[in-house]
Amino acid sequence: MNRESKITLNNDCCDHDELGSFHIAVCGDHGVGKRTLISKLKELWKETVDSVSTKTTYDAYGISDMGLAVTKRNTSRVSSLERVTVCDAYLLVYSLTDAASFQSVVAHRERLLDQHGIAVPIVFVANKVDIAGPTEKVDSVTRDLNITCQWEHGYVEVSAEDDVYIYKVIEQLVKHYTRVGPELRKGSSNA
Repeated sequence: MNRESKITLNNDCCDHDELGSFHIAVCGDHGVGKRTLISKLKELWKETVDSVSTKTTYDAYGISDMGLAVTKRNTSRVSSLERVTVCDAYLLVYSLTDAASFQSVVAHRERLLDQHGIAVPIVFVANKVDIAGPTEKVDSVTRDLNITCQWEHGYVEVSAEDDVYIYKVIEQLVKHYTRVGPELRKGSSNA
């Protein structure tokens, strides 16, 4: 059974054969909001590309000539021996209201590092900030420090449902993708 589904965005505005795609994997347990996040990323990416192509907006993200390809992966059903798809960057999505979902994406991070090396661009996305209680928000500060300072990955708290801070996800993706040089990315995809 295939546990991944691939969605290609901006087919109407970008010729993927000519211009290329930025391929991301959105990984996380069932119920953490991957589908909603992908939908919001799709909308924002298309709006950004459209406004840049009509010259009404500066291309701050550097994505005007790229489509976006997204692979969705449910980490709760993935075997530890299963290979992870090679992508340009990885979004590890967990729910602020479910501590087990964070542990699941941490395990998936380890699998990514084992298979693709330390140069893999990773952004953690803490979803459901709109319904998280005070205790979960305190825990998120500790996670944020660990993710950004110790591991040097991106970290964003969002509400995919309410469309809060989705643009920061794209900012972090681009930042961590460009931070890793092309020679390191090539090395990590051969792992």
